[in-house]
Amino acid sequence: MTVRPKSSLPSPRPEDLVQATSLATVGPGHWAYRQPSEALSWGRWRLNLGALTLEFNGGDYYVDLESCTTSAEVLDSLCQIAQKTWATAEDLGDLLRALDALLSPQARLCSMGVERGPVKITRNLIDAAARHTRAHRRWAGETAGRGFSGPAEWRRLAELEREEGLR
Repeated sequence: MTVRPKSSLPSPRPEDLVQATSLATVGPGHWAYRQPSEALSWGRWRLNLGALTLEFNGGDYYVDLESCTTSAEVLDSLCQIAQKTWATAEDLGDLLRALDALLSPQARLCSMGVERGPVKITRNLIDAAARHTRAHRRWAGETAGRGFSGPAEWRRLAELEREEGLR
């Protein structure tokens, strides 16, 4: 089961730590949780990178991203939330958008309708997806939905991705 009340969140494990190489306050070789510079959320769902979960409405419920290793497990998470009386259609859509942004299930789990899992969901994978999402959201805000109109926009997106440590 991937959807649980917050009270069942386990304590962080030592193997959940990542080596921090891009943080100014932590030197190479030191270990720390790499927290996003700004919280990522989709509606009332928020990424908790330390626990690798998507938390609903301040953490009342969460989806454990590490357990979303097959397309069936991702679908199970969505169906569990769909059955909750507190979940609106918008909440379910926001969860789907979050899972799509963070896990890329079409590419990693069920391309062409064929099960590709199980895949290992790692902190680095989710961290990179979160940084990619932040860069693209910043770019979309700057271009106000204009899209790409020339090389300058491509360069700006590349610059934002570099700022997030993606290039």
